[in-house]
Amino acid sequence: MAVQLRTTLRFLFWLGLLLFEVILAVAFYVVPQFQSHEFNAHPNIGLEMDAVLQKYPTLKIALIAYLTIFLFGNAGLIVMVWRSYKNLRLATRNE
Repeated sequence: MAVQLRTTLRFLFWLGLLLFEVILAVAFYVVPQFQSHEFNAHPNIGLEMDAVLQKYPTLKIALIAYLTIFLFGNAGLIVMVWRSYKNLRLATRNE
């Protein structure tokens, strides 16, 4: 019983983290795409970001490295959810 409880809690923890990340992505990236009013607080942000990235190439490398770490972190989180789900299924079969 303790093993099943522990695997259930582990599964719920990892699944909660994954759902929290999905909710944040939807709230900050998907929902603004469908808003009716156009709010452009900084109209030349693309040009200014390009100028800064050209002036400081190490910043561009750091940004790519950060996004790569974030991508691998997301893949790791999905793997953790899948493993804990499989362990939960095995624990419920054994009891």
